[in-house]
Amino acid sequence: MKNKTYFVLLATLTLSACVSTDTYKKEQAHSAGLLDKTTQQEKQISDLQNQINQLAQQKTALDQNLKATQDERDRLNTALQARKDELARRVADLSSQNNALNQQLRDMEQAKEAEIAKLKSTHDQLIASLKGEISNGEIAVTQLKDKLTVQLVDKILFDSGHADIKESGQKVLLRIADILKKVQDKDIRIEGHTDNVPIGGALAQRYPSNWELSTARATTVVRFLQDEAGVDPKRLIAAGYGQEKPVAPNDTEANRRQNRRIEIALIAAETASAPVAVSTTTLPSKP
Repeated sequence: MKNKTYFVLLATLTLSACVSTDTYKKEQAHSAGLLDKTTQQEKQISDLQNQINQLAQQKTALDQNLKATQDERDRLNTALQARKDELARRVADLSSQNNALNQQLRDMEQAKEAEIAKLKSTHDQLIASLKGEISNGEIAVTQLKDKLTVQLVDKILFDSGHADIKESGQKVLLRIADILKKVQDKDIRIEGHTDNVPIGGALAQRYPSNWELSTARATTVVRFLQDEAGVDPKRLIAAGYGQEKPVAPNDTEANRRQNRRIEIALIAAETASAPVAVSTTTLPSKP
C-alpha cells in the first residue's frame, strides 16, 4: 500500500514537472514574441519620430520661405502702391496740362478767327478802294486764311526796266497804305518779282540781273510807304525774288506780264526795327 502511494506521488510529481516545463517554454516563446513585437514597435516609433523631425524641419523651412514670400509680397505691394500714386499724380498733372492746352487752343482758334475776320474787313476795304484797278486787271487782292496779299502788275508802278515809282503808282500806294496802316499787329512785306527776260543794254550797268531790279523796286516801295505814306518803318520788309517765283509760265508776253509784279503782303509781325532789303535767292552769275 505504501509503495503504491509512493508510485502515485512520484507519478503526480513527474506529471507536474512536465506540465510546468511546457508552460515555461510556452511563456518563454510568448515573451520572446512580445519582445520582438516591442522591438519592431520601437523601431517603427523611431522611424515615425524621424519622419516627424524631418517634417518639422520642412515645416520650419516652409514657414521661413512663407515669411520671406510675405515680406517680398508686402514690399512689392508697397512699391506698387507708390507707383500707382505716382502715376495717378502724373495723370492728374497731364490732365490739368491737357485742359490748359485745350483752353489755349480754343483761345488761339478764337483769336485766329477774330484775326481772319479783321483781315476780311481789310480785304473788303481794299476791294472797294481799288475796284477800278481790279476791274482793269492791274491789281488783285487775295486773302488766304490769315494772309492778305495785294498784287500789282509792274506797269502800274514802274516804267519798263526802272525802279522809280510813277505818279499814278504813288496814288495807288497811298490808298493801299491808308488801309494797311490800320492793321497794327501785322508787318507789311513788299516783294519784287520779274519775268525771266535778262536785263540788257545800258540798264544792265545799274541792274546786272533781274534780282537787283526786283530788290530795288521792293526797296523803293518800302521807302515810299515810310516817307510819303507814314507807315511805321518797323513794320516794313523788302524782299527781291527776281524771276524765281513766277505765277505763270514765261512762255508768252501775257504770262510774263503777270510775273512782273509787286506783291504787298500782311504777315505775322517780326522783330525788325527798320526797313530792310533781303533776298530769298542766291545772286545769279552775270552773263
